[in-house]
Amino acid sequence: MRILPRPFSQVLGDALNSITRTWRPIVSTASLVFVPVGLLSLLIFRWTGATEFLEIVINDPGVLQTLSDEVLFELIDSFLVATAIAAGLQTLATVFVYLAAHKIISGELAGSMITGHQARRFALGRYPLALASSLIALVLVIGLGALGVLVWSIPFAGRGGGGFVVFLFLIACVAPALWMAVGLSMLTPVVALERRGLVAGLVRSFELVKPRWGSTLGYLAVVGLLGTVSAQLIQLIALPLASLDNLSLGISVASIIGLFAQGLIVGGIGSMWTVWYVDLRARIEPLVTADLG
Repeated sequence: MRILPRPFSQVLGDALNSITRTWRPIVSTASLVFVPVGLLSLLIFRWTGATEFLEIVINDPGVLQTLSDEVLFELIDSFLVATAIAAGLQTLATVFVYLAAHKIISGELAGSMITGHQARRFALGRYPLALASSLIALVLVIGLGALGVLVWSIPFAGRGGGGFVVFLFLIACVAPALWMAVGLSMLTPVVALERRGLVAGLVRSFELVKPRWGSTLGYLAVVGLLGTVSAQLIQLIALPLASLDNLSLGISVASIIGLFAQGLIVGGIGSMWTVWYVDLRARIEPLVTADLG
């Protein structure tokens, strides 16, 4: 069956409907990936001593002022190292869940229900290419953003300037990074659902997004807003756990709940991106449901 382009609101509605029909394999995959990542992250925080820093900040932040610089910097370094490692693990998990979600939703759009096991096997096969592509995209976006900030800072180094003018110049300097980030946003759906190489996948994402760059930015913003609201609602449940008598246990339980919820949110975002990718593709080439199976 031919897939036709749809209005923005319909694509958004179709994405939400697809999630409600395929939530089981999405939830099972997100759980199997993010719960172990959460447990491993907790162990890393304990091994590095970062948990001690968190307990002080939450329980008695005034103690930080009584610590020597050496002890304070050691605690901060431990926290930063643990945070960086945990962020890396979450990035690895996110790419995998995205791939699985793309397969689940594309299968549903093609008329076949994909099980969680099938989606995970599929994601595993595409994972090396998707991870390499995602890392390259991340480096490109961060590098371009850093270059923009550097260019922005040069005229104002050691001198003042009008706040509004400085802000506008900053926006202009980081705009190329935003343009690239949106252009590469369809990278994981491309890697998952089309057989393309490393560079070809990056080019293909730009090719799909270019005619609808503004609409893609708007869609990503809406999806991001939905994810943020969901995360805030979950925090209302998880954060009170940190006030338990056993502070360390409370932080651990709240962290596990938070990371589990993050997995669900990542699965939902990946699913919604899949539907937008399909619509973008249908706008530039003939597309039938068999192409998504």
